[in-house]
Amino acid sequence: MQQNFEEFAKSERELEIWNNGELVFQSDKKMVGGLLDFIQDGASRFTDLTIFDKRAGNAVALLCAYSGVKEIYAVLGSQAAAKTFDEFKIKFHFLETIPHILNQAENDICPLEKKSFSKNPEEFYQAIKI
Repeated sequence: MQQNFEEFAKSERELEIWNNGELVFQSDKKMVGGLLDFIQDGASRFTDLTIFDKRAGNAVALLCAYSGVKEIYAVLGSQAAAKTFDEFKIKFHFLETIPHILNQAENDICPLEKKSFSKNPEEFYQAIKI
């Protein structure tokens, strides 16, 4: 998977999702949009999910826990996400760890991150699903 992730990290894609080593979903949507699409399209039918993401904050970590992800590779990952991945026993690999995922202006914590801090995976998914 490492070689596939290295190719992903250089690409323009925002998200790839693999099941048992086979690419099953990809998205160019920013933030959690692609992951939400995947969950709503039936993530529960897969049993061995690995995610490649450009940015993995606590919002992504909670959605991974909600959808049964086993492992995630991310270009950037937050310290809060690392704690959540540990809590839900999801293997994670970050190229760079940062304190928080920031908003687009990069002057505050991402609004989805803020919303995720006081919720469990089910609560967070219900709060943001479309």
